[in-house]
Amino acid sequence: MATRFAVSVTLVLLVFSIHSSFAADTPAAPPATVAIMPVVNLTTRSWDELKAKQSQRAVDEMTSRFDGHGYKVLGAAAVAAAEDAQKVDYADQSNWTAVRLAQVGIAAHADFVAFLVITDTHQGWRHGMLLLAPQREGEAKTTFFLVDVRSGAAIVDGVKESGKARESELSGFITDGYGEGSSKYTLGAVADAVDKSLKLFFALGPQANPVSAAVASNTRS
Repeated sequence: MATRFAVSVTLVLLVFSIHSSFAADTPAAPPATVAIMPVVNLTTRSWDELKAKQSQRAVDEMTSRFDGHGYKVLGAAAVAAAEDAQKVDYADQSNWTAVRLAQVGIAAHADFVAFLVITDTHQGWRHGMLLLAPQREGEAKTTFFLVDVRSGAAIVDGVKESGKARESELSGFITDGYGEGSSKYTLGAVADAVDKSLKLFFALGPQANPVSAAVASNTRS
């Protein structure tokens, strides 16, 4: 009995040792990479400085969301170099296609390309439940593209979203404190629109898992 028990324990330890060694020797799949293109801001209701802040807020929100889901966001220099190599001009809407964005992604060695257009922003006043306490509210409208570089297909293809941000009725403070100035509510609205757009991508299943996406890319190659 004692001999059988000793043999069983030895076998269990041997199997565990082999499994541990195999796991240690198996490299982890690298995270999928994302190239975030410069934001195009077409709104005519904001001055240049505010438009720049709106665009930067969109980039910051996309970067934060992708990072939070395990993706590696490529640096701005790498993206700019890829754009220069492809001679892409986003002022020309003919470049807003999956094929063109994928070409930039290939040059940047990215798995995915994210591209956002801010089509309009607006800030005004609204009355909430407390009629004597009007709230400032910002709204932003966007169009979003997200392309799988390897396949050249758009996963999110020109989806339009509307985001909002407003003051609290009771406190009078904005719910999103990013930025400064009387029109800072449009910045929170831009972030809200970005968040809504990316939820479409992250809800798609395999594409929402960067490890699966990287493995799929390697398999296709």
